[in-house]
Amino acid sequence: MRLPRIAVRFARRVRRRAAWVKLPAPRGAALEVMPGPSGPRPDSSPDESPRSGEGIRVMLVDDHVIVRAGVRTLLEEKHHFEVVAEAREGIEALDLLGRVSPRVVVMDLIMPGLGGLETTRQIRERFPETGVVILSAYCDEDQIAFALGAGARGFVRKGADVGRLADAIKNVAEGRLDFGDVIADDRLGVLLASPPALGRYESLTRREREVLHLTAWGFTSGRIAQQLAISPRTVETHRAHLMRKLGLRNYVELVFFAIRLGVLAPDSAEALRARDRTSH
Repeated sequence: MRLPRIAVRFARRVRRRAAWVKLPAPRGAALEVMPGPSGPRPDSSPDESPRSGEGIRVMLVDDHVIVRAGVRTLLEEKHHFEVVAEAREGIEALDLLGRVSPRVVVMDLIMPGLGGLETTRQIRERFPETGVVILSAYCDEDQIAFALGAGARGFVRKGADVGRLADAIKNVAEGRLDFGDVIADDRLGVLLASPPALGRYESLTRREREVLHLTAWGFTSGRIAQQLAISPRTVETHRAHLMRKLGLRNYVELVFFAIRLGVLAPDSAEALRARDRTSH
């Protein structure tokens, strides 16, 4: 059973090794890392692995309704996960998390509003028992490094078979890292040993980071105020502070900074508008 073509096709076969690599984990516990693929893996089915995801509570965060619907159907009907909530972007997800208590969040990276990287960071800080699996079409090493730095425990391509996603969810729920779909083991080890320095971004407060994300997506001060339940004047104060801390002079520079950080896609409407402004 597949997602509709208009959304995403889980078509790629996944290979995996039988061995595990041990790496030190935060808080002193052993953390297992799924190595990259080396042998053929047939598609799983309910008959082959009955109720394989039973008892694992999952939350989906993606701005595309049809993607969420397709992934939910496949995870529930084929792999028997319990999908307890869906959200369109990060602020909505964080609001729901305390009420539904998922074991694993399946997170898109780039979403209008609060994006996947900052949402993952806040989940790590506010809900440390919840693991995050990134499900994204953007799988370059910079995005993977940022995801690791934000606290993601798994990363799956949106073009992968749903069985690959199910495996990642189970591995993360059981305390393992699973990046085998997107990066080789040796490179993953390098990224774990030397996480990327986000520099000036780290100097921002949580609220300033939120205002940065929403501003980059073109939200007005009034709309940001509504999203964050603060006043428009407070939004403008936070924006002035973050612009000063980041050394940015205008909205165009803010957009380019957001692109480098993985908040916006380089081909997004906001990015294209910013480039158009620089050419005039």
